Amino acid sequence: MQDEIDKYFLKKFQFQQLGNKSFSCTNLFGNPSWKVPELENLKIHLNCTKGLLSHMEAERWHEHTSYTNRAGAVFQKVKSEVCPELLTQFSWLAATLNPYYEGNSSKSMIGDHRFIHNTLCYWNFGHDDTGDIMEWCNVNAILQCKGRHVNLVTADGSIDCAENPGEQEKHLAKLHWCETISALLLLSPGGSYVLKMFTFFEHTAVSLLYILRLSFEDLHVFKPCTSKEGNSEVYIIALRYTQTHEIQKLLRIIQAQVYERKIDISSNALFSLSEIPEGFLRDIISCATLFKDHQEEAIMRNLTLYNVPLQGKELAATKKKVAKRYMQKYGLRSIPLTKQILGPENLRERSLWNLQPDHEKNLGSLPLTVTPELFTKLQFELKEIDFFLEKVKFLKWVNRAKEDWKDKIYHTYGKSYGIIRNTKFCHAYIFRVFEFLRELSLDLKSKSFFEALDETGQVFLINNFLDVSPIIGTGGNFETRCPVLSRFSVASVWIISLFFSQVEFDFENDTLIRFVGYHEEPLILNWMRHLDPKLLNFVKIPTLFQNSFYNLITRYNTKLLLEFSLSIINTMLLLC
Repeated sequence: MQDEIDKYFLKKFQFQQLGNKSFSCTNLFGNPSWKVPELENLKIHLNCTKGLLSHMEAERWHEHTSYTNRAGAVFQKVKSEVCPELLTQFSWLAATLNPYYEGNSSKSMIGDHRFIHNTLCYWNFGHDDTGDIMEWCNVNAILQCKGRHVNLVTADGSIDCAENPGEQEKHLAKLHWCETISALLLLSPGGSYVLKMFTFFEHTAVSLLYILRLSFEDLHVFKPCTSKEGNSEVYIIALRYTQTHEIQKLLRIIQAQVYERKIDISSNALFSLSEIPEGFLRDIISCATLFKDHQEEAIMRNLTLYNVPLQGKELAATKKKVAKRYMQKYGLRSIPLTKQILGPENLRERSLWNLQPDHEKNLGSLPLTVTPELFTKLQFELKEIDFFLEKVKFLKWVNRAKEDWKDKIYHTYGKSYGIIRNTKFCHAYIFRVFEFLRELSLDLKSKSFFEALDETGQVFLINNFLDVSPIIGTGGNFETRCPVLSRFSVASVWIISLFFSQVEFDFENDTLIRFVGYHEEPLILNWMRHLDPKLLNFVKIPTLFQNSFYNLITRYNTKLLLEFSLSIINTMLLLC
């Protein structure tokens, strides 16, 4: 039985040393795309096996494979016994799609941003604030900030390929090249690189792995036992970077082709097939076969268990043994509180108010097929959330930064985003439904409420206040009913609050933000009149996410978008 447990930890492959490391730089990306027959056959066979799942309802299949996952108990055991955290005994810098940038699609990012929020000083979102390393300006910004010695680079980016899973490798090819170019430019000699990949059937992956085999002393492929058996996820582990003159020259040419010329790397091969050594190709085929067989075995097991369920006690016993072996093999132990980055309180902290978390599983899966049943379902879900919202009748907040407000200011410039596609200042599911309704019809897009989400509309609140401030009068009030979903508009609420005794949100009467008790602040007013409208933000992120302020803003936006979405849905139901 112990051998049976150990095999879950042995999904790995090591590439052999290259006998000849010479290569030509004369025709890089100047070759037509090519296929390796053996790899193409593996791809066809694997896609046929995946095709057996095409009739499965996605949510039920996900629940089933989570249940049958023999390593499913590992995470809970690690969480309960170790309370994992990152060590602070090394210096680090990270990049990812910026969760606060309004132009990044919420479907392209992980919703939980607690770690980023609490470690912002370690994150670099590049020159244009998007965090997109497929743009050279952002890679260059990271290079400018790197330390003298970079010993390890990890890259685990991905792209949603749910609409065409059979071509996952092609969809991810450019991202993997951009991650690898960035890593090799960052790494110091002797450093290591870990890259998440999937299959190796296309010339793009073969060439990329060949570059890594040329650039590092050792190259391994590993599938952790905690990676779901039925998917293609594997990790490339490249050890001891050699950084020769020839490799640096090759890298500069690849960088220019991928980033500057933006060559189609799927249609243009880095090397011709004849330039790839036969021994390396044999390794690629063996490696691809190994992991394809593992994946197919898992898929067929899950299909069998879908119809003939496994005994619960037997599965639970296997999960327990795998989790125990995991702890023994990797020797995990808790990190002392003094060496933790966030600490347990920040990691446990979720939203200040949790709105029906069951709805979160629907994110990104809203269909574009318009049916009465869909609108009825959405109507029911939104009414459920509205009922929860109405449990809190009144909120108020006082800005206590009147003396040190300039310390909270930080100007953020970046790429123009056109229309808001992502916000952290509204419940995620409500914003997704709102986005879905916005995408349905050109007629709906013309409505003024939707137009308030245009980038140009984000200066409306601050301009409106500047226009009316001379006539508000001491002790007077100021109100707004527009969405405040961007960082700029939320920062506008924050800066305007400095002129008032408090900010209120009254759920019972009308969905609006009311600023109460005006008093003059000439210096701040003058500063606001000179504010650059091209800014993406002008108040530090931690300030915008201060608990009581963030709670008020997020509830307000959620209520506002929910009411508007319900009105659209009700209209649609009348028309259906």
